[in-house]
Amino acid sequence: MDQENMRLVGCLVAKIEKGKNILKRKGKSVELPSKTTYQLLKNDIIRIETPSGSGDGNVNERSENLIRKDREEGRVIT
Repeated sequence: MDQENMRLVGCLVAKIEKGKNILKRKGKSVELPSKTTYQLLKNDIIRIETPSGSGDGNVNERSENLIRKDREEGRVIT
């Protein structure tokens, strides 16, 4: 079991998605490490993806009934 990407939630273990740092340069994407020093050039694009701040698991694996309930309660599902 990959313990670096797991955490204890109550009595359950849930997988935590990792964030990503992506450099886009001249139409190519390169994933950068989480901590780095990198010289950026004009027109470079940095994309920083962070894991969700709430909930557990993949939203695509959530049941339709729970998604409907979330919408009725005014929660945002992406």
